[in-house]
Amino acid sequence: MVPAFPPIPDGRGRPVWLVTLADLVALMLTFFVLIFSMSSIRSDDWGRIAEGLPAGAPVEVAAQDRSPGANSNVETLEIEPGLDLRYLEAVLREQFPQDRVMREAVLGRTRDALVVSLPAHLLFESASDRLTSGADTALFRLGGLLANLKNEIAVIGHTDPQPITTQRFPSNWELSLSRALTVAGALRQSGYPHSLQVLGAAESRFADLPASLGEASRHALARRVDLLIRDMKEH
Repeated sequence: MVPAFPPIPDGRGRPVWLVTLADLVALMLTFFVLIFSMSSIRSDDWGRIAEGLPAGAPVEVAAQDRSPGANSNVETLEIEPGLDLRYLEAVLREQFPQDRVMREAVLGRTRDALVVSLPAHLLFESASDRLTSGADTALFRLGGLLANLKNEIAVIGHTDPQPITTQRFPSNWELSLSRALTVAGALRQSGYPHSLQVLGAAESRFADLPASLGEASRHALARRVDLLIRDMKEH
């Protein structure tokens, strides 16, 4: 009867598959020993490290990149929340009615900011960037209140679509920017210590005003200076 595995040529009768199996087992054993040696902690090295640390000392672990192509030179921006805008809005709604100028200011909200809209007729003469005496006093008091905040604040000037062309203001943009700078300067003089972003938007946001207000009311509201108080701290 022919055996299932023929003997090897040297005549000792050991099947070939047994030699192959022995080699495979040896290779697997070598592989697992190598893995174990790479993952095991050498107690003598760990002991020297532990002796150098004071009791209870924190161990810092270096963070690994989340992706292979992560750029370690990109600065991480830490956004810190400022004063809660709902609380600030409640304070302003209580204070503004007591002021002859600020009682006509309009408070609004965006997703991440409180908007204080100051109609231009409360602050300036027509086609002018000079504050009236009443407006100067009102902004001084407002600046004193805002000085206690660390929220980011932007001052944005707006105009209606009616073009203006004068030697001082060649276009609506120059007028809107100059008025925003005037308001920012008044806040500075009141002692406001933080940075202010100043922008001139001219008539670019006129289309955002509700059509239900009527044309005259829309034009009046378009001529304004907005204080945009964001919900994050300035840096």
